[in-house]
Amino acid sequence: MLDPSIAPGTGYAIPGGFSYRELWKILRKLAKNFDVIAFDLVEVCPNLDLLNNVTSNLAAKLIIELISFIHNKHKNDDYAK
Repeated sequence: MLDPSIAPGTGYAIPGGFSYRELWKILRKLAKNFDVIAFDLVEVCPNLDLLNNVTSNLAAKLIIELISFIHNKHKNDDYAK
């Protein structure tokens, strides 16, 4: 889903894929507009991640961002009650 220029460590590269910022915006909107109860991050292959683990680090950052979006939504929902 991410462009291999920013996430090369995958077994299934998609040239022309999303930039980090594009995927960040999508995840933020999903968390804001839907009750996210689960998510799955796949196709991170550390053996192919030859640029200082950039793909693994980016994947970890996206997981943290999504959890943060979900937490903030629930925090705001609880505050509004």
